[in-house]
Amino acid sequence: MTRRSLALALTSVLALAACGQGNGSGSNQGGMEPVKDFASVTGTYWGSAVKAPKAMVGTEQALQIRDDGFRLWVGCNVFDVTGKVDNRLLIVDRLSVTDEKCSDALAAQDKWIGEYLMKKPQVDQGGPMVAFNWDDGWFGFEKSNKAFPAPGAVAEVPGSTDLTPISGVWTASDVNKAPQKMVPGAAMTMTILSDRLMVSAGCNTLAGSARLSDNILITNGLSMTEMGCDKALMEQDDWLSKLFAGNQTKVSQDGEKLTLSWDSGSIDFTLTGPAPRPAANPDEPVSSSDSPSS
Repeated sequence: MTRRSLALALTSVLALAACGQGNGSGSNQGGMEPVKDFASVTGTYWGSAVKAPKAMVGTEQALQIRDDGFRLWVGCNVFDVTGKVDNRLLIVDRLSVTDEKCSDALAAQDKWIGEYLMKKPQVDQGGPMVAFNWDDGWFGFEKSNKAFPAPGAVAEVPGSTDLTPISGVWTASDVNKAPQKMVPGAAMTMTILSDRLMVSAGCNTLAGSARLSDNILITNGLSMTEMGCDKALMEQDDWLSKLFAGNQTKVSQDGEKLTLSWDSGSIDFTLTGPAPRPAANPDEPVSSSDSPSS
């Protein structure tokens, strides 16, 4: 799901709420009392939504309550809600969501959680706990000294692994089915470390942290060097950067052959060397002495 489709879906939900739809839901959990207002429960809370209305992607969620609403992080994007508790129910005046790069699963989760926040859940408290309750599930959070997630934080997804199984230096062997036509004669090389990916296709180098989740390559976007090159090569760098930022890269391996595929095409790679030692500074590309010779 794209960020645009998520935004449109949430806009539709807000429109319905403005028309007065949604009657409130939920049932009080044992030992908890209604929250009178947000000012009485301000602070940062963390929890694991094991009783959520739907199966959750990720392992933890965070809630930061202020006098006039709250922020909610459920694995990738952050929801910012301005509203109040009225007769025990959450009344949303404004809901916005950040625009982070997420996996399809996390993006879909953002959509349904946005919809559920508009369904007027009951807001309850008990000791250090705060909960949002619906008829079909609830989110429970416990007050914590742990900081609210930094912008761009992405939850660990069940099934996530590092890149060790596919580490090495890989050279493109078949680009005929690439999502866009490659510049003739441009050699594409991909260097994979246990937690880092570097890609070069004749001009700049794309680099950044990465991991696998159910054979999907997950990144927070790859940074790019700023070398001046032929216009065609620079345009190639640009679309490759967008391609790897989408978290929709499927990875399959057959011995020394690695295939990256997207809905729009695929690129085959052949293993040409072992993974080099990482540079001392993890934010810098591997040094030339450790890189494969061209």
